[in-house]
Amino acid sequence: MIHVFQIKDQMSIFPKVSMTYGMGEIGMNNTDVLNHYASGLYIHVATIDTDIPEVAFQAGNTGEGARIHRMDDTSMHSISVGDLFMLNGDLLVVAEDGFVNLGYPLKEIA
Repeated sequence: MIHVFQIKDQMSIFPKVSMTYGMGEIGMNNTDVLNHYASGLYIHVATIDTDIPEVAFQAGNTGEGARIHRMDDTSMHSISVGDLFMLNGDLLVVAEDGFVNLGYPLKEIA
């Protein structure tokens, strides 16, 4: 099971919005992402029934409803660069090409 976290208050980090993860001077880096996570800017919006990040990304963008369990009806938008996945306690950020493991083990959400 993959837990999906997204920033809901984009204006609080403007101009470093989630779509600019890994974009050098104009975007967020791993430290920024971890700081935003720790400060509560990332919200747990859904869980997706898979342990494969690529499958979760696809489900989150095609609306594969059987796999997705939203925390509420309105909170999750399609999965984008800068969103976070929690898998087996590891925090992964969706990057331009694949995923980056932030090396930040967390307690798994029940």
